[in-house]
Amino acid sequence: MAPKSPTRISKEHAAILAAVRERAKDGSDPATTARLDDIPDRDLLRLLFSNLRTVDGETRGMRLTQFGLTVLLAFWRAFDQKVDKEHAPVTADILYLDSRATMPYFCSKDRVVVFETKLGVELRLADGVLATLRGMSGSGRPRGADETTAPETPGP
Repeated sequence: MAPKSPTRISKEHAAILAAVRERAKDGSDPATTARLDDIPDRDLLRLLFSNLRTVDGETRGMRLTQFGLTVLLAFWRAFDQKVDKEHAPVTADILYLDSRATMPYFCSKDRVVVFETKLGVELRLADGVLATLRGMSGSGRPRGADETTAPETPGP
């Protein structure tokens, strides 16, 4: 059996780690900085991201843990959208965010927080309803629906 290839930390995750570590040094709590310095990169990634995985030898997954959200909100601007109970995110919504988000995001039953402008504006326009965004992008289309077939027009 061939040995597994080593996992690389993606450039996005590496940049987030570097920024978090750097900004923590600027803080007023030296104990926090010392604790962050003691945590290896891979362990800190697991504390920040809930869906961290390896794809083609590189880390993937931008969904934040509650801790990750708290840390990133301290440093960066985010779009925080409340979600109505009847529009709580479902698995398809999380898969949609996972495939679309290039920056970290947080998703719970009553809120969605994104750190990227385009997705944040789209989320606001959809009033937090991720199913609407999925439908607009075509990923909400029912299984077997053929987008190349034009709908039939009624005859005279």
